[in-house]
Amino acid sequence: MAENTELQLVQQQANNITRQIATLKSDTENAVQANRKSYEACVNAGESLLFDIGVSGMNDALDERAAEFIKKAKLTEKAMTEKRKGVTQVFDIVRKGFTMMENLISIKNTDSVVYKIQEKRNEYAAYKLEQQRKAEQERLRQERIKEAKIKLKTDTIDILNNLLTKHSSAAINSLNNTFSLLTLDNKDEVKKRITECSDVLDLGHLFVNNKPSYSSEIEENDAKDIMNGAYKEISASLLASYKQTVNATRDELLMKLDSKIAELLEIKKAEEERKRKEEEARKAEEERKRKEEEARKAAEEERKKQEEIQRVKDEEERKRKEAELKAAEAERKAKEAELKAAEEERKRKEAEAAAAEAERKAKEEAIRKADEAAKEEQQRKLAAEQEKRDAENAAQHATAQAQSLFAQTSVGETGKQKIKVTKRLVVTDKNAWLDIIQQWWTIEGSKMAPDKLASKLEFMRKACEKHANSEEEYIVSPYIKYEDEVTAK
Repeated sequence: MAENTELQLVQQQANNITRQIATLKSDTENAVQANRKSYEACVNAGESLLFDIGVSGMNDALDERAAEFIKKAKLTEKAMTEKRKGVTQVFDIVRKGFTMMENLISIKNTDSVVYKIQEKRNEYAAYKLEQQRKAEQERLRQERIKEAKIKLKTDTIDILNNLLTKHSSAAINSLNNTFSLLTLDNKDEVKKRITECSDVLDLGHLFVNNKPSYSSEIEENDAKDIMNGAYKEISASLLASYKQTVNATRDELLMKLDSKIAELLEIKKAEEERKRKEEEARKAEEERKRKEEEARKAAEEERKKQEEIQRVKDEEERKRKEAELKAAEAERKAKEAELKAAEEERKRKEAEAAAAEAERKAKEEAIRKADEAAKEEQQRKLAAEQEKRDAENAAQHATAQAQSLFAQTSVGETGKQKIKVTKRLVVTDKNAWLDIIQQWWTIEGSKMAPDKLASKLEFMRKACEKHANSEEEYIVSPYIKYEDEVTAK
């Protein structure tokens, strides 16, 4: 049904094109002849007016003729446009007929069969692309799982080896610490503890509490199998190594035990001998200190006796010097009294001289102020006379200027003319377009509806889209996103 409708529409357009072409030639000739006559008349009248202006220069009469000519020229242009439209509309109808038929099979027309087939191809291409993505994702996932399983086995073996190292060191340290506590009093207890030290390690229980972490992509049962396999692979050799290490350390310490006890006995004897000698030395030191104390006391008594003799001498010397100082102080005070009296006399004379100087300066200041007051009064009178003369001159000048303005107004009123002045924006550099776009966005673009704005700036969007596909350089903005558009080639 849809195909029959399209065929009828195509037939109607073909018939319409044929009819329009039949009348196109005569209509075109008539319009061309009429417009040529209008053009020649307009140009002749304009050239005549320009000649008159060139001869006599612009004046009010020629300005009125020029305004009337421009008005008639606009009407002539409008009439020529109307005649031309009759012809160009035929071309538009013909073009529309062809484009309508072309559009019916255009890949851009959503109702055309070509578009529908292309859409099916695009859908299939998108499906294949998605399948390829899924297959690649699955391949990568399997590789990750494989690597994670290898890592899990390696981590399990590392943890088991670390547990062996840690607990072997702990067992050796425990035996050595026990041995280091050996004394003559606890030798039997230490020997028993070393002999009974266990050489069995519960590696399985320790591993359960220290299992490695692994990727969530590994199934739990697979992870258990990997860890159990690694444990079975090396646990026997690790346990044997632990047993050998503990037994070797225990046997070595038991062999050292008797020699260590003999060494402790020697140390005990040496310690007792040392204490005996220290006691003898202590008693000898006490005797020495007693004798030193007796000698110190005798020397102290002699020193005090000599100090008393010296103190008496010092006291007598001090009293003599104090008497000398008192005599010198009395003499100093007498001299100070004389100097003070002389200083007071000097200050009195300076005060009298200062008072006389102040009186002289006051008289000079009074004379200076009287002179200044007289000069200021004279200057004030001169300034008042100058202001009066300036006011009279200004009044005369204002009267003359007013008369001149009235005369000018009466002459100029005969040449009035309506003039409209507008600004034309001229671009002098390509960088100016950024400023123009910014101002346009502020005064108009930001207020436009989204669909109108998109139609006006679609060429910009397409340029950025083309750049993104060719250079893979994208605009980073919360208001922009890039979507995949799959097209089958």
